[in-house]
Amino acid sequence: MRHLTSVLFLAALALILCGNLQAQPGPNMTATLASADVPIGKDIVIDYVTQPSHNGQILVTLWSLYSGYTPVGFGFLLPLAPPLNIMGYSMVANNKANFRFNVPMNPGLVGINLYMAGLVTDGTPSGTGVSNNVLCTIRQEDWPLP
Repeated sequence: MRHLTSVLFLAALALILCGNLQAQPGPNMTATLASADVPIGKDIVIDYVTQPSHNGQILVTLWSLYSGYTPVGFGFLLPLAPPLNIMGYSMVANNKANFRFNVPMNPGLVGINLYMAGLVTDGTPSGTGVSNNVLCTIRQEDWPLP
């Protein structure tokens, strides 16, 4: 049994090294939500703080219904599980970016949990960035629909 465990460990290590799947660097950007529960008809607002090397680049905000991890290259893992959807874009300036999304006035969206994270990449390790994920719950608006 010990021999089998050693063989499996070495095989897994070889796959990681050959497949260029390095240990996950921690998120190198920070995402924060203005509010963790947003009523329909209102805005989801995410503020990002990035690395200086990301200035002038486009930050893509992605969302998923599931938390987890998706590899994005150079050993970085986006903290969202597939399927991923693009929510929108914003420009990084002075190590900061802001993203705003208006939740449609659709009562069918009430109760949905959205996991969101930001991604910046220019095809180089120093130009790649991922944020932590943030969780937003869509709730009923503060006033009744007509």
